[in-house]
Amino acid sequence: MQEHHGVDINVSAVRNITEKHAERANELLCSLPKEKGVSSQIIIEMDGMMLPLVEYKESDDRRKSKSNLWAELRVGAVQRVNELEWKYASSFASTDDLGDRVSQIAKIIGLTEEMSVHGVGDGALWIVEQGERIAGQNYTHLIDLFHLCEYFGKAVRVWCKEEEVKQEVESLKETAVERGIERVVSELKDNLTNAPNHEGLMKCLKYIANRPGQFKYQ
Repeated sequence: MQEHHGVDINVSAVRNITEKHAERANELLCSLPKEKGVSSQIIIEMDGMMLPLVEYKESDDRRKSKSNLWAELRVGAVQRVNELEWKYASSFASTDDLGDRVSQIAKIIGLTEEMSVHGVGDGALWIVEQGERIAGQNYTHLIDLFHLCEYFGKAVRVWCKEEEVKQEVESLKETAVERGIERVVSELKDNLTNAPNHEGLMKCLKYIANRPGQFKYQ
């Protein structure tokens, strides 16, 4: 309330609200199954989002002295393979803090040292780093097709018109899924001769090259 609206709350109210939510959080944590049957894999997703916050300076009319700012909230989701239920974690702190929370939930729902962990998300390096912190060499990461297609959309403008972009992106996506990312890279490199310095094409090739093993859609 103070951060977003500049409303002061007395200490006892803060304590009561905090204890209420802490009790709910503890009940939720205790409701997670302590023991699960055998599962071959844990699936995790992590990402960040920017949320608007408001700060106020002391004045007679604080509405006129407010300033807007943004803070990054990182969110993680954890799921046992072939199950529908997800568990969530979030943090305004560091990437390690979110990774620790995701790891805690993964262990509660059955993660063991022998189990594989599969991550799905964009190409942000911190996501892969946290996945490897959680599962070490048992972690694999897959770049989701939505983010890969964003790079395809900028690359195909080397050889096609604006109205043809969607169709060309779909073609590259199908190639990536059916024939592998190596075939896509080959097709993209064939166009380097015509546009060796095209920003969209170069960024797409670099994006793929910097993330080996993260495009195994088959």
